[in-house]
Amino acid sequence: MFDKIQFPSFELEIDSRLKSPKHFRKIQSYSDKNNTPSIQTENFNFPYQTNDVDYMIHGICQGLSDFPISDNNKEHFIYIQIFTYLSVDASYFTRRKNYDSYLLLFTYEGSGELEYEGEKYSLGKNDAFLIDCKKAHYYHSTCDNWQHSDLHFTGGSSNFLYNEYFKDRCPVYHLLGKNEFQSLLEQILYNHTNALSNREWLVSNGIENLLLHITKQQNHSNTSEKKAEYIRYLQKYMESNFAKPLTLDELASFSGMSKYHLCREFKSYTSFSPKEYLIYLRISQAKLLLATSSIPAYKIGMLVGIPNEANFIRLFKLHGGMTPREYRETVSVKK
Repeated sequence: MFDKIQFPSFELEIDSRLKSPKHFRKIQSYSDKNNTPSIQTENFNFPYQTNDVDYMIHGICQGLSDFPISDNNKEHFIYIQIFTYLSVDASYFTRRKNYDSYLLLFTYEGSGELEYEGEKYSLGKNDAFLIDCKKAHYYHSTCDNWQHSDLHFTGGSSNFLYNEYFKDRCPVYHLLGKNEFQSLLEQILYNHTNALSNREWLVSNGIENLLLHITKQQNHSNTSEKKAEYIRYLQKYMESNFAKPLTLDELASFSGMSKYHLCREFKSYTSFSPKEYLIYLRISQAKLLLATSSIPAYKIGMLVGIPNEANFIRLFKLHGGMTPREYRETVSVKK
């Protein structure tokens, strides 16, 4: 694993909560082509020492930092900020927020736990998570030897891809094809560490392919299938009862999820929040009644679950581009 990638190995014992800014590190670097190690010890300041991060690391770390990249390329290409492969004991944790980065963590052996956006997630072999590090998060080892890789990246299309395909989904993915994931990851690291033509482009394209691979895996997860089934049941319930004064509490109770979890999962599978989907159903039914009946518009609002006339007109115009009256006149002309 990582045979083509040359990076130093560190034996670390670090606690960021100590008041002293320096921590002990034993460095094992490779000094020749035969990977003969040279060992030295020194004190050092660990990266990302900010007021918004705490961590405890006791174990072996292999890592790569970023390479110089122009501001223009940062704007157009996704780039690596830091990559580490860690083998750590049960004391390991990271607690952080306000870090402008996305983190893709993959578990090779052992187990850990992620706390993110009010939820806890167990992490086992072949589990990965992708999170926005600007949001508060905490992950830690739950065993004596948690082996995992951390890929921090940003730039280029990373904001768009995360917001479009990952933001409102469960952050944890179980990868059925570890070999494909590992092959894609190692190719990214190889391109990152070699002086290749168009290196930034190759790295950026590689990260996009890795993210695409992860999104495909979600469709094969048993957990995801169960959640999708719950969402389908909820959709049918809403489609049959949209005229009633449905609340988020009632929908959460029906689905067996917390309100926060429901909103996130519902949008993940439908591209709507529960509220948006309810409005969509009501406006769609209102359009049908306006086009096929002579019922006054204000009564149609009541029939579809929007009893306040002013609110009905506002929502109809917001989602239909015109008032109910204008819509009725338009469809009448077409007839």
